[in-house]
Formats: sequence, structure tokens, C-alpha cells
Amino acid sequence: MISLSRIRFCIVSLLFLGIIGYAEAQEQAVDFFPKELSKDLITLPTEGNLRSYTIQTQEYAEKATQISLSEVIQEYLLNNNRIYQVNLKTRKAPLVSYTFDSLSRITAIEDYTGTAPTPWIFHEYNDHDRTKTELKLRTDSIIYTKIVLTFNENDLLISRKEFFGESDLKSEKRFAYNDQGDVKTEISTGNQEESTSNYEYQYDSKGAKLMR
Repeated sequence: MISLSRIRFCIVSLLFLGIIGYAEAQEQAVDFFPKELSKDLITLPTEGNLRSYTIQTQEYAEKATQISLSEVIQEYLLNNNRIYQVNLKTRKAPLVSYTFDSLSRITAIEDYTGTAPTPWIFHEYNDHDRTKTELKLRTDSIIYTKIVLTFNENDLLISRKEFFGESDLKSEKRFAYNDQGDVKTEISTGNQEESTSNYEYQYDSKGAKLMR
């Protein structure tokens, strides 16, 4: 049986991930979008009113010197030229399914491989409270972990809370920003401890960041 980690390796190997350093950490923290999928492909509208299409990539097989077709088939389902679901499957069985809302935000991930400890992942978005929530459910449908991200009016992350289950707080990070929108203070709490990190930056005459 193909594991989900193997699926993700096959797909991620085709994507360009060019963000490094602190910028990468911030991007991962503020977006639940699956790293194994192409965000550009999901968010950009298509043409021609397609209802579905498939992609099958090429890869180097293990202990082989030639390129062959991946076992994983990517199926994209569309409505009004927007992708609302992506299914990864082989010719024999479904593997994992991703569902998106009308704003191309991930809302659900369902793993069919039988190997994932949390086969169901759900995402909720509250625009009024400026929060994004991720719920990971075990095979018995019990909530295993919950993450709540809170943003300010400028859409900058100001709080990240992680819970055991639905309400047992495990850790929290709080962020404050300077006038340029860069993090100046990060406060982390967890295991009855608290730490504070302060950041300073240099900018050129046009406001571009030179160093941290």
C-alpha cells in the first residue's frame, strides 16, 4: 500500500519551494494549505468550463535509472472554473481527498490509506473574528489536536494556539509587529514556561528590509 508520505514526496518533488528562513516559518504558520499541492494551480481560475481533469507525473522509480509514470493520479474537480476538490488515487484505490471552499481555502482532508493516525482534518474560517481553525480527528472521530490562528486587521498573524483535544491548551505564540509589518516581538508559552524573542531590522531609504 502506498503511504501518504510517499504520495507527498512524489508531488512535492515537482513543486518549486523557494521561500527560506524566517519568511518560510511565517508562511507555514499562517496558511493551512497542503504543501503537497500547488497553490497556484488551485487558486487560479481555469478556462473552458471544464468539469474535471487529471494529472499523472513522471518520477524516478526506486533503484531505477529511468523515468516512469507515477502510480499516483491527481484528479481535479471543478465548478464554475474553480477547483473544489482534488483526489489522489491509484488505478486500484483512492488515497486522499482535498476539499476547497469558493475562496480556494482548504476545508477538509480525508485520508483513505489506513496509515494516518488522524485520517480526517477539517478547517474552519471565521472572517468576523479573523480566525482560522484546524481540527485533526482520530479514526474514532475524537478530536486529537486543534490549532487556532488569529489575525489582526492587516491580516498579520497575532496568535497561534495549539490544543490537545478540543480545549486543553498545549502552547501559544503571540506576535507584535513594527510599522513595516515585520515581527518585532514573539512570546511563546507552553509547559508552564514563557519565552520572549525580540527582533530588530535595518531598512534602506525605500523601506526595503536589508537585514535582521
